[in-house]
Amino acid sequence: MSRVILVTGSNAGIGYHMVQQIAAKDKDYVVYLSARSEEKGKEATATLAKEGLTNVKFVLLDVTDPKTIASAKETIEQAEGKLDVLVNNAGNGFFDREQDPRIADIDAIREAFELNLIGLIQTTTAFLPLLRKGEHPVILNVSTDMASQDYLVNLPACRLHCVAYNTSKAAANSYTISLSKMETGVKVNSVTPGYTATKLNGFGKYGGGFRTAEDGAAMLVPWALLDKDGPTGKFIWFDGTEHAW
Repeated sequence: MSRVILVTGSNAGIGYHMVQQIAAKDKDYVVYLSARSEEKGKEATATLAKEGLTNVKFVLLDVTDPKTIASAKETIEQAEGKLDVLVNNAGNGFFDREQDPRIADIDAIREAFELNLIGLIQTTTAFLPLLRKGEHPVILNVSTDMASQDYLVNLPACRLHCVAYNTSKAAANSYTISLSKMETGVKVNSVTPGYTATKLNGFGKYGGGFRTAEDGAAMLVPWALLDKDGPTGKFIWFDGTEHAW
């Protein structure tokens, strides 16, 4: 069955490997690799084409820019007529900025919410009409352990209380809950790949025990490709189990 998949922020890291793995899984899939840089996005798409993944297409998309969101939606609508899967992967940790909740960089908090929450919401709402035309449509919001209030309450290591990143991703989790209740024809879940070495966290410089971007992507892919009987409104941990919000 042909499915159309869009992965935001996918010219590198987990998003890139999700595109790679999904495209390799079924050559009938049409997988859109998106980036806010046309040069980097086209370069990543060309690299995948050299691997034989000619079912990957590039679309320019900056989730903080409504004009590029609208343009990307129009491009996919004209070419495919539908969207089956939206993976909201684009995001940033802002870990180079002060995130101690007592002295937090307020601009970092604003930017985190603009990207990790508002960008996710405006991208999702723009593509919902196309998702409603899809076959058992899916929205996968890529989350983090640090968005779990239960986890943070019981966490002994204070170094993970990063107020810009955690609160923006927790808010995105709240959006997942609300959307899953209201848009009942679409499977909507938040899933965390766990601590994965990517540009977001300085490629694992904040400690050992991280997984590779390839492994992080492999954990997420099944949740992007849910069938019609798959769950919705869940927060899934990196071990595949449901976790407390």
